Amino acid sequence: MEKRIWGRWRRWLSCMALAPFGVMSQEAWRTEIKFPDDPFFYASPYGDYGQTSWVKCLVMRDEPTTVVFQDSNRWPFHYDFAVSELDAFAGMSPEAFDAVTLHETGRLAWLGAVVKPPYSMSPICEVGIQLVGREPIPKETVRDLVRTIAGAIRSGEDFDVFYFPTYEQAPVAQMYEAWFESQGIPISSPARWIEGNHLYAEGWALGELKYFPGDLIESAFVNGLLKPDDILLTDGVPAEIPMVAGVMSLSPSTPNSHVAILSQTAGAPFVWLAKDEDVARALELVGRRVFMSAYEVGLVEIEPVRFRLVDAENMDETIAEEILDLKQPPALNMAPMAEYGAFYAATEDLNPSDIRFFGGKAANFGILRRTLPDHSPRALAFSFDLWKAFMAQEFAAGKTLGEAIRERLAPFDWPPVDMAAVNEALSWAKTLIRDDQQTTFSAALRASVLTALADERFALDPMRNIRFRSSTNMEDGPVFNGAGLYDSYSGCLADDQDAGVAGPSVCDPTEVDERGVFRAIRRVFASFYNPNAFLERLRYGVDEGDVGMAILVHHSFPDVIEEANGVAVLSRRGTYYDIEIVSQTGAWSVANPDGSSQAEVVHVRHSDGSSYYASIETFSNRLVLGETVLIFPDDYEALARMMKDCAQAYGAAVGKGDLLLDYEFKQTAPDGALVIKQIREVPDPNAQPPATRYLINDPARYDLWQTEYGDIFSLHRLKS
Repeated sequence: MEKRIWGRWRRWLSCMALAPFGVMSQEAWRTEIKFPDDPFFYASPYGDYGQTSWVKCLVMRDEPTTVVFQDSNRWPFHYDFAVSELDAFAGMSPEAFDAVTLHETGRLAWLGAVVKPPYSMSPICEVGIQLVGREPIPKETVRDLVRTIAGAIRSGEDFDVFYFPTYEQAPVAQMYEAWFESQGIPISSPARWIEGNHLYAEGWALGELKYFPGDLIESAFVNGLLKPDDILLTDGVPAEIPMVAGVMSLSPSTPNSHVAILSQTAGAPFVWLAKDEDVARALELVGRRVFMSAYEVGLVEIEPVRFRLVDAENMDETIAEEILDLKQPPALNMAPMAEYGAFYAATEDLNPSDIRFFGGKAANFGILRRTLPDHSPRALAFSFDLWKAFMAQEFAAGKTLGEAIRERLAPFDWPPVDMAAVNEALSWAKTLIRDDQQTTFSAALRASVLTALADERFALDPMRNIRFRSSTNMEDGPVFNGAGLYDSYSGCLADDQDAGVAGPSVCDPTEVDERGVFRAIRRVFASFYNPNAFLERLRYGVDEGDVGMAILVHHSFPDVIEEANGVAVLSRRGTYYDIEIVSQTGAWSVANPDGSSQAEVVHVRHSDGSSYYASIETFSNRLVLGETVLIFPDDYEALARMMKDCAQAYGAAVGKGDLLLDYEFKQTAPDGALVIKQIREVPDPNAQPPATRYLINDPARYDLWQTEYGDIFSLHRLKS
């Protein structure tokens, strides 16, 4: 390890000796830059120790052999530089500039950037070249541009050049990766400069290691090939995955996603393996029982994540069972659902203690409404009374719908032996609830729902889609989070009120069928029997009769008005607040990522009586270099203030000082309003540490640390 690090420093010092540090440039642009220290390289005023740095550039179409590099500290963005300094673009609007630089038709110039490793990596002699375009750039053009830009970089030592395709260019780059390689242009990304593995959830696991590609995980679980006590190795983690003992991904995921939060709650390790040696080790151990652990170890360590993967195939079965017994979940202390005495209530009147009537999501929503009335949607909540009335309908042979479903699910225990049978039973239950030919809303229930939705306090427009969000008493609590276990759906009240039964939907003409509110409610109810939700109830030993589905209701946020969305986790320790804000532009989900996007990560730190300090950890790959999802730092500090206010209100309501809270938020058009739409507690998986400790047989190599404070015995006698 010491030799590897010294080798990197030696190479860096060699680069630096041949290209000494410069001073701030007084030039607007040049046709050459120096690597690695040119003053044109962007340096964030907010701190970028762990961030890549770059120089923006462009190549005019009528001068394809000349590169124009801009001072990226004075002009971080292409447009601002071009309209200020280049005659060809003088006076252009942003829209006109985009039209002649981001599209093939009418193009005047190609836009690009030279990216170098972050300072924190002990910079090495490599650069990445990016090209920006809304449409795929032909591969031959990419080759010529990369060669031209690379040829305009001056350095005293050889350096390696990679093509870093942006999001829009990635499909072409992946399709022709072998061709680019043959042209001497390897494809890569800034991920190559990430040191060590990346941790999304701490914990340990013991189980069989199985590999499945991301698109086959669900079917493997349904068919029993992947089980809850297995450890999953995959090429990429989709938005939702079945419950497993641990997850290792070969590609990046998203912090604060539902998968990450559920893993944190369960103490199940979730890590992106970025180190080649760990990837090779994991692939080597597929099909064997392994012990896996991953923990954050702090800045004092050489690597930020301590990852262990040990072959445990020959572990004594008795010992293995004793170790797995330590994975028993803590007592849930769940409030059984109770009768409220009415089908609905205004969320302004609800508190976290009302979880027994309205579920966690709706009960916590009262904190948002009272604390942030201008930054949270007006909402109502349907109580468990509606769920119980629906499930009490007569089904067959003198049994209610609820009784029939519970009877079908009663034989299953944790961990289930036959996952195919479990999935078949759950699919049957969900079909019953969703199918209006087999089950029904009585006339009285329909009237009660319509009365609630017409209540003037909530200002629900029949012509706009209304969001019906799952809210159970086994989620959003202090011990169990339940993120992503259930589903939410939108419905159009006008579709239930018109005389027709055929589409299209009144609220959304692009929907060829009607999308009424009762259809949406049925689907939310049916999600109570999603496989992961049922498995968690089995794991915690919950009586199916004690839990149910309530619903939170407010106007939906259609994709067209979403300017940004995100998830944030607030940690309060005494008077100190640390808020991690993970966001993405538009409607590209952070809570349920599709694996194609790198989300932006911003940290905001604050202590009572002091200012808010925001710093960028990771940029979104859906934006141009240097651009942030929200306005930096103002919007992030505004979000942090709102989240702090909510944390204080939540802490007062539940009687807690130190807190770990999870928020979901959106920014909406046309005025860029920030809206917080969810608050919930993130349980601490280490709240009840096991009393028994086990030493896993994991051979390790130790080297003597050669320092000036060593002694002659360690520095000389033991060097061999």
